[in-house]
Amino acid sequence: MNLFEIQAKLDNIFNQVIENEGELDESLASELEIAQEELDDKLYAYSFVIDRYSSDIALLKQYKKALDDRIARFEKNQDKLKDAIAEAVYKYGDPVVKKNKDTGLKEETGAYSYKTPVITINVRKTKTVETDNDLYNHFALSVVQHISDNSILDMPNLPQISAFATINITSGLTIPQAAKLREMAANEGILIDDSDIKVKVSNKELKDILDTEPEGLDAWTLGEKDVVTIRK
Repeated sequence: MNLFEIQAKLDNIFNQVIENEGELDESLASELEIAQEELDDKLYAYSFVIDRYSSDIALLKQYKKALDDRIARFEKNQDKLKDAIAEAVYKYGDPVVKKNKDTGLKEETGAYSYKTPVITINVRKTKTVETDNDLYNHFALSVVQHISDNSILDMPNLPQISAFATINITSGLTIPQAAKLREMAANEGILIDDSDIKVKVSNKELKDILDTEPEGLDAWTLGEKDVVTIRK
């Protein structure tokens, strides 16, 4: 086969891979194999297709960046509109009341609502977690270092941190579990590199901790934002 025939065959193989949901089965894999009698032709053709893919990948990355930038702009515009809606509903809307189960009395919830003939808008405040990136990087590095040194139990604020942070080595593990796994792996001669250890923070649990025991967790602070719900 000449260059263009090999290229067409490769395109057909990879189209079938897409149809197979990314799976390269044995029959398709065998078609990619290179026999000695076709070595020169296929090596040249494969290198040609690799170069073509490199060009396509570079172009798609440019498209992706442009799309990501556009999405970011739309999200900012959306947030600005929601901020304007929230300000108006707080100013002109009605407070949302809810019956207290203990007292039986109606109490304001802090949320506000405004109805038009076609839509109902509810606005309420919710807590958010604000992260200082420099302090967070220091925190994550400290966790990894304590795991590497097998000194995780000496880490300050370990009970609070274990409530909202997990370590991903093979899956989500608590910090003590990750330290134990690393120790067990080392005993079996298996090295888990520091770069393979990822610290994952759950903002849901972190919000509760910051609300009650924020001491020592300087990388995060509690913030507040408006949640706008529009019902049509």
